[in-house]
Amino acid sequence: MISKPVRIFFLLLCAAQSLAQMSTEHDLDIVSQRGTVRIMPLYQRWSLANASFSEASAVLSWYQPIGRTASISIRSAYGAAQSGDTSLNGPTDVQLAGTYYIEDVDLVFNLGVGIPSGKRNLTFDEFLTSVWLANNVFRSQVARFGAGFNVSPSVVWAISASDEVVIGLGAMFQYRGKFSPLATFDSYDPGDEVSVTGGVDIKLDETSSIAADMVFTLFGKDNVGGLDVFSAGNKLLASVQFQKFFEMDALGIFFTFRTKAKPVIGFGTLEPNQSEIVATYAAHFSKRVSTQFLLEGRFFQQTPAPRTGFNMIGVGVAPEFKLSETLSLPLRLKYLYASSKRDGKLNGVEVGLGVVVRY
Repeated sequence: MISKPVRIFFLLLCAAQSLAQMSTEHDLDIVSQRGTVRIMPLYQRWSLANASFSEASAVLSWYQPIGRTASISIRSAYGAAQSGDTSLNGPTDVQLAGTYYIEDVDLVFNLGVGIPSGKRNLTFDEFLTSVWLANNVFRSQVARFGAGFNVSPSVVWAISASDEVVIGLGAMFQYRGKFSPLATFDSYDPGDEVSVTGGVDIKLDETSSIAADMVFTLFGKDNVGGLDVFSAGNKLLASVQFQKFFEMDALGIFFTFRTKAKPVIGFGTLEPNQSEIVATYAAHFSKRVSTQFLLEGRFFQQTPAPRTGFNMIGVGVAPEFKLSETLSLPLRLKYLYASSKRDGKLNGVEVGLGVVVRY
């Protein structure tokens, strides 16, 4: 069996890096022994003053275990976005990932590879739409389409300090290859990234625990036509998560704070400081029906860039209907409201119905 300390910390690291996205997946194993095919179509629409923005997308993923200690996965998506009179649609890059767990030393190795199969060489109008997609305020399911070849190896180590305390460390390097984001643009070479993380998980009693970690990311220099044009500085992400279980149900409270330093080269702030608090309650009404309820708040720093400084509240529900041991249908409904002193009121809705096959 895979040790519980590694499972806990590995999940904590993934949760921190994904900023607590809504999920109805409850499998705690690093290498689950069930293969999974999942497709999640989602429609998202935002209204801001006299402007609107929408995206219809579908994400397809496949997970396959290889023995007890290894797994591979593939992920791809298609998106169609509309912003005013401009639009952007097409496939995304294919993402491959492999995980290998060494039981004797409690190490988890992961290798991610991005295949540049998505849409690139955008027209100027398509690029304007992509700017909306990439804004973290909207959390688009397909936030970008095509980029260059990239490779991201990582390692996570965890150990029990006692029966109640687990400590872990992790590191990741991401190589990003060149690509042409615009049809008339010189080859763009985004900077590579290095991330390190540390965390602790504390068992409070038989049904509850609290965990915290920090992720520090150092960004390299973006290069266009042989010239260094931008360096995003450093990013620090800190998170705290509380969980409590009630027989088949579970309560989770997740807090995240992310800060990003001023650019070393260039100007502006691509990702302003952001804090977020999310509360979820997963309820099992029967063997066939479970539901996750969500309440979240997101708070963005005001910067000179447009569409910043929002204070946002969101409510959502994510039922999952288990039709058989292998087939289930996850449903996602979410409403978000935000306001900004400069940009005014923002309303958003998300509606999705997917299919999950476990074998």
